[in-house]
Amino acid sequence: MILGGNVINWGTPDVTGIGTSKVTVGMASRYYGDVNAPSVKGMLCRILIDTRGSLSVNVNSALNTNGGGIVLENAAEAKFSSIGCTIGSSTPPPLIPDAPASINYPSASSTGQYNVTWPASSNATSYQLERSVNNGSTWLQVYSGSALLYYETINNGIYNYRVRSTNSAGSSGWTTGAINCIVSIPLPPNPVPQPPVSISYPTSSNTGKYNVNWSSSTGATSYQLERSANNGGIWIQVYSGNTLSYSESIANGSYTYRVKAANTTGSSNWTTASWNCIVSIPAPPAIPAAPTSINYPATSNSGKYAVSWSSSNTATYYQLERSANNGSTWTQVYSGSDLSHSETITNGTYKYRARASNSSGSSSWRTGTDNCIVSISAPPSTVPAAPKSISYPESSRTGKYAIRWSASNSAASYQLERLIRSRRGNDTWTRIYSGSALTFSENVGSGRYLYRVRAVNSKGISNWRIGKEYCEVQIRNRNGRDDDHDDNN
Repeated sequence: MILGGNVINWGTPDVTGIGTSKVTVGMASRYYGDVNAPSVKGMLCRILIDTRGSLSVNVNSALNTNGGGIVLENAAEAKFSSIGCTIGSSTPPPLIPDAPASINYPSASSTGQYNVTWPASSNATSYQLERSVNNGSTWLQVYSGSALLYYETINNGIYNYRVRSTNSAGSSGWTTGAINCIVSIPLPPNPVPQPPVSISYPTSSNTGKYNVNWSSSTGATSYQLERSANNGGIWIQVYSGNTLSYSESIANGSYTYRVKAANTTGSSNWTTASWNCIVSIPAPPAIPAAPTSINYPATSNSGKYAVSWSSSNTATYYQLERSANNGSTWTQVYSGSDLSHSETITNGTYKYRARASNSSGSSSWRTGTDNCIVSISAPPSTVPAAPKSISYPESSRTGKYAIRWSASNSAASYQLERLIRSRRGNDTWTRIYSGSALTFSENVGSGRYLYRVRAVNSKGISNWRIGKEYCEVQIRNRNGRDDDHDDNN
């Protein structure tokens, strides 16, 4: 350093009386010293000359401006005014360190444990490391210290890192990693499941069809079921899947079962039943013979009638079919265990056939020899007229006689009532018949009887047709005397 024609090295005695000297420094030099300016009340000022060439400054104006320190950086010259000052020697402060030249870490990790490293920087006393989980939007400091390595331990995610150098003078810019580290830690393997606690199935079966069930096991994704037909000597797998039940269908024999639970890690021990299922399926029955008979009416004026057939040994059910075209085609109208079927059908000519069935098969058909001709009259359009006449005897010694009446057009049925003549005056009519016949056989004790009849159809009921006189019934007892009858008293 050249000051007022004198060469001053750091650590040499102070020099006084600079005057208007010019300070010239060499390339890439850095100078630091104390400036004592008596004209400003002896204030000690610190001047820093850090340059890549010559420096120039007016000390007086700099002192007046800063009042305590002058920092000259990248100036062309340093010129000091004619004031008394002293430049003394002192240790220069450090430069702000450069940023680390690089930062290194893996692009992927299957454990979440890896090193983040960076090279040293000149003049650095410590380093700061930050991590980002959102591609640099936000940063979190994870390390501060003098080491050049940080051991990361972290969960699944995508991470980026940056580092900078620091010392007492300040901090460098950030050096940011150019890649992300993708952490993907595999899940730990599932433990091998425990054996199912229980297995269940029947001790016997007469069909060979039954379920084998077992309890679930925590962590199991599938189950394996095996069957033995020789008390555990040889095992055959009959099922593998994730359900807890297996539907068995097997022939006669004695069977035992075992089951185990499994997942991707392995299989449990076997859970073996301590009993056998004894399957004993009865021999199938013989195919039944056809019913020996089938019966139904030759005609019907209502379309409502019964078709019946005889039973057949070993039959468990019967099938009945009807044909409306004398047997060219058949339609099933009944299937079941009954021996009759109630038919309700419209006008037509019908034939029927029946057969017996069981689990082994079906018999041949038993076909009726005749047709049933159904002829249903059209419903009446009016209420029927009363019968034109009713007749019965004027007297009877037995109390047994017939009451007759005439038919009434469109009548479907008739109602007949009797009145017993009483001297007490409490005569009442009593219904004694309701049906489609035109006669009724009476059987009464001694008394005086009057009769009336009326016709009925779906449209309504006619007026009464009343007999013209009473029938006097006088029955003799064993003594040859007439019986008394209270109703005539």
